Amino acid sequence: MTLDSSFLAVHLNTRVRVRLRVARGHLDEPCAELIERMLDKSLPRGLSGFVFRLAQALGASQEDALGAGTVAEFAYAAVDLADDIEDGDASRWLSDVPEPLRVNLVTQAVALALAEAAEAERTWGASLAAEAGAELVRAASGQRAELLRETWSVEAYVRSADATAGPFRLFLRAAAAAARRDPGPLLRVAAPLALLCLIRSDEAQHDLRWLGLDVEQMEEARARAIAGTESALAEAPPEARPLLEELAAAARSSLGR
Repeated sequence: MTLDSSFLAVHLNTRVRVRLRVARGHLDEPCAELIERMLDKSLPRGLSGFVFRLAQALGASQEDALGAGTVAEFAYAAVDLADDIEDGDASRWLSDVPEPLRVNLVTQAVALALAEAAEAERTWGASLAAEAGAELVRAASGQRAELLRETWSVEAYVRSADATAGPFRLFLRAAAAAARRDPGPLLRVAAPLALLCLIRSDEAQHDLRWLGLDVEQMEEARARAIAGTESALAEAPPEARPLLEELAAAARSSLGR
């Protein structure tokens, strides 16, 4: 994925926020360096730049849009590392970090996401921190169910996608909060679009959850995701629709490859 200026602007802002936490005594230098490694690793697959642009499209100032993007970047980094730990992939980029410290790093990233959401909430006058926590809890619960499941059906896959779409719902909530907008209309597109993005990701990574479906089930899941997304996009806020359509088109273009 090519990182455009919006991703890089958010990434710079997030690093500034990490350094601010060090200056305040919330993080020591070794912790900050590990967090920065985690942020660098997850950036290409995250949606922080999308959140930044979406917030601006909804009417947020650049500063507030950067704040929304930073909440998204911390949240995605936490979920991404947790997934790597569960799949046994964390050692590929954290070989020098013992397993207990990797888990601790996830905890720190979640705490940072919630801290940023709470600080932004006070400025924006919009509820975000509690919703952010709820979405991350829901995502973790969905991930646990996935780890325990031995067989998959289309319905089970869709339920898993909806549960683990917590971070995506959080991204939409953050963008809406930064613009002082009701998140409801945006959240209606979350489930089908998250399913579409999850299928793309699972196909690319040969995820066992996806490989647990047969060919016909895969086709059914793709069709449901595409149809559901098209229907939901038609009702999305007009200012947000072009960006949501762009994200959907990128996911759809790589399906089945």
